[in-house]
Amino acid sequence: MQSDSWEAGDGKDQIFHEANAGPHRRFRDVWRRQGGNYKRVAAETVSTAYSALVEFIYHLSLGQEDQAAQWALEPRLVSKAKEWGLIQQPLGQRWLLELPDPAAEVQGPLTIASGPAAGVQVIFANREGKWLLKELKKVRVTGR
Repeated sequence: MQSDSWEAGDGKDQIFHEANAGPHRRFRDVWRRQGGNYKRVAAETVSTAYSALVEFIYHLSLGQEDQAAQWALEPRLVSKAKEWGLIQQPLGQRWLLELPDPAAEVQGPLTIASGPAAGVQVIFANREGKWLLKELKKVRVTGR
């Protein structure tokens, strides 16, 4: 079964505004029967551009630069991201994203449209089934 991050309550679900029709992290759920009920016992995050960006900003915002770097093709993106404001202090600011089309949630690009990082477009690459941040560039936000 699959679920998504709609009100997941894991500290990562409020980094971006996850509107009903907007981007969400997806999970592959493992359920086990316990008595007469089923209980979710595990959830594996499905790799998408959006989930990679959420993980990157989450770890960067907590000062966990090594963990953030695991979500980027090149470690230099960590310092560039810090310089360009991809840190939430505090976490949970619900930044807005611009997606050129629905497929962008899976493969990018994603453009941050609010907050101190507004106008930063994130380009992604898939390496062995895992989406990673490939490039950051400044663009004009069209929704303003």
